[in-house]
Amino acid sequence: MSYTLYIYYENERICKFKTNTDDLNIMYKEGGEFLILDAFKKKISIDEQIKFYKNYINTIYRQKRDCYKLRASDLLLFRDVFLALYKFNEINSEDIIILKNKL
Repeated sequence: MSYTLYIYYENERICKFKTNTDDLNIMYKEGGEFLILDAFKKKISIDEQIKFYKNYINTIYRQKRDCYKLRASDLLLFRDVFLALYKFNEINSEDIIILKNKL
């Protein structure tokens, strides 16, 4: 199966990604989990992580809104940060849309 993940923030589409699953927990394991575990190894608390991740999300949102060119690596990190915040229950699942691609 092939799916497309759309991520919205402040009612604006920030990015979309092709994925092989529609399960957010599997997507989290592929990207967001590494961020959280790496931060724990560096002794960064959950509150500090949430604050940093929200700041990053807002920075990318402002750049997108102001028509700055975003690199693919910025958007990949945005996806992983977004999924990490989702895991911390800081992001509403209504901001994520997963659609099955037609064959």
